Amino acid sequence: MSEADYGEISDKSKRMAWLLSLSGTIPFLGLAIVLVFAPTDGTYVSSSSSALLTYGAIILSFLGGVRWGVALTRAEGRTATQVFVLSVIPALIGWGAVLLGQSTGFFILAIAFFAQGVWDYGAWCTDVMQEWFVKLRMVVSGIVILSLFVAAIASL
Repeated sequence: MSEADYGEISDKSKRMAWLLSLSGTIPFLGLAIVLVFAPTDGTYVSSSSSALLTYGAIILSFLGGVRWGVALTRAEGRTATQVFVLSVIPALIGWGAVLLGQSTGFFILAIAFFAQGVWDYGAWCTDVMQEWFVKLRMVVSGIVILSLFVAAIASL
């Protein structure tokens, strides 16, 4: 499938998507660092853990929304229905991770982001998503997953 089949996306828009996506990793990195270096007897750990879990759940939900959007524009029939159903799962997983709290929640989010990355890669392999977007998702997912595993280990 050619780039035109997806609609025209300018290089400027692609750069903006990269900038915004990479900027979105700052809370993951920053809060993971706080959890590694913050004194365990302070409120930093509790508030940082809550902030990271909540942010992770929100971003995971957002990725489900991206899939919903793809289904609206690229899928038909039974495939669209399957993607609509699957696209709500990230929000449910994120919510569950928040309810479970700290270490377990971070591990669950990391696994969910990994699964989302595998799904994105598969979407590129089946010509559903553009290569540039999947490359962006792989880079960002790697940063997010690493941050969440660091936070999980720091929270043990």
